[in-house]
Amino acid sequence: MYNIRLICLCQSIFVIENKLCLGEYRKEPGFGSMLKFLNKYKKIIFIITGIGFMMGIFIGFGSYFFTKGWDADAIAMVDKTKISQDKFSRYYRNAQKNIREKGEDITEDADKRLQIEVLRELIQEEVLVQQAKKYGIFVSDAELARYIQSFDAFKRNGVFDRNTYIQVLSYERSTPIEFEEDRRRDIMRTKLVRILMQNTGPLTPAEISIALREKFGTKMPDQKEQEKFVNQLRQERMSAFFEDWYRQINKEVKVREFLSERLK
Repeated sequence: MYNIRLICLCQSIFVIENKLCLGEYRKEPGFGSMLKFLNKYKKIIFIITGIGFMMGIFIGFGSYFFTKGWDADAIAMVDKTKISQDKFSRYYRNAQKNIREKGEDITEDADKRLQIEVLRELIQEEVLVQQAKKYGIFVSDAELARYIQSFDAFKRNGVFDRNTYIQVLSYERSTPIEFEEDRRRDIMRTKLVRILMQNTGPLTPAEISIALREKFGTKMPDQKEQEKFVNQLRQERMSAFFEDWYRQINKEVKVREFLSERLK
């Protein structure tokens, strides 16, 4: 059976792009090249998302308030928006399931860390969705339907099948309403990241040439090694850009979380 949470995490970072690397774009009519694109740019993708987690761990989005007397229906608040206990529980169950499927035991301490990691992921998601809305980003029903119908997990004989869709979600202890809302938010975050990446600016040939000379001098490596080095430069530029961006929104967002008191 497919692990839907993992599929969604991987597929949802960048949507409908076959080539996206610091200013190089070519739009695709559908989602057929998603996995190929993901595999090619997975290092860049995880660097970008990883920065958000690191910023959340070491800085926190805005001001963190570790609140006593928590709201029974909320696990956290991002500005005025609740992250529900139900949503947290659903993501937490999936995270536990993923670990157990690997044959790993979950100790009490590891379980606490897992809950904290899940909450940080949900907080980051909500922050990015709120930022996407500020950019005027939205997802139409048709766009959402096209995206969901692209999942191989929901196809029978190569065609989307609604019964299979419901069965897979049931196995994952999710509902169409929950799944579709999560995917709508994924696409919003994807669009936001795409817009932000357009602002990083591509490396110019002159910048690449200077960087290669500074790194290797007159003893240039073969083409493969040069490309590897240039990709590293691109990743570093994106990392710096997204770190600055996260720091900026960090000044604007207020977060209250109620998990810490519960874990004591």
